[in-house]
Amino acid sequence: MSISIGSTSPEAASASNLAQVKVAKKQSKQLEKVVMTLLASIQVQPARAPEQTGQRLNIVA
Repeated sequence: MSISIGSTSPEAASASNLAQVKVAKKQSKQLEKVVMTLLASIQVQPARAPEQTGQRLNIVA
């Protein structure tokens, strides 16, 4: 985020800050949506132990 220094008036500065806050809120909402979508897609596929998939782990000493 950019912060302007030496703006002409406090009103202009606060309007700029408000605009930045709105953008930040919008971005965080979008990010939240992406994260939730990712989490949902991960939960669809349950983790399986190797025995359940028919694969064996051969450990040779």
